[in-house]
Amino acid sequence: MIASKDIVQSLSNDRSKAKIQNLVELIDKEGPDFIEFFAEVDRQKHPVKWHMTWLLTHFIEKYPEVGRSIQLSMWKLLKAISNQSMLRDLWCCISHIEINDEISGEVDAFATGTFTSQKHAIAVRAHPLECACKIAKPYQELRDEMALFLKPLKNDDSAGMRSKSKNWLRAFSD
Repeated sequence: MIASKDIVQSLSNDRSKAKIQNLVELIDKEGPDFIEFFAEVDRQKHPVKWHMTWLLTHFIEKYPEVGRSIQLSMWKLLKAISNQSMLRDLWCCISHIEINDEISGEVDAFATGTFTSQKHAIAVRAHPLECACKIAKPYQELRDEMALFLKPLKNDDSAGMRSKSKNWLRAFSD
């Protein structure tokens, strides 16, 4: 397994896109120790702390099945931070996986509160919108409720939020 301290050292020296891709491949090849990884995120200061969540985003985008197995750790970290970049990264990770029933209600409530809040940057709001909509999709009652939140977003200042809300409203009506 690749040691988290080696990941930290690597990210401290170079956080280029190429380095991130190399680390993703190395983690996949050598096997991740995500318990230690999340403990290391807690120990680090910014910007390395954020670089670690950025790396995690790239890993989960490529290997979403791994994300499902570590979603409780990602969720715990997401609830504990306030850094906008880390929030964006962790919401992005969670938006790429199927949320398990154990936390889906809590994720849905937090996601809805986040994507409807103007205190967050657009980049932070977009991913929780995806999470909440994916959770709601199989359930007509939740889709109807989510539509109440999405309709006002059709007039949002952000083109991305307008587009996402329209796309989900269309998906919910199909």
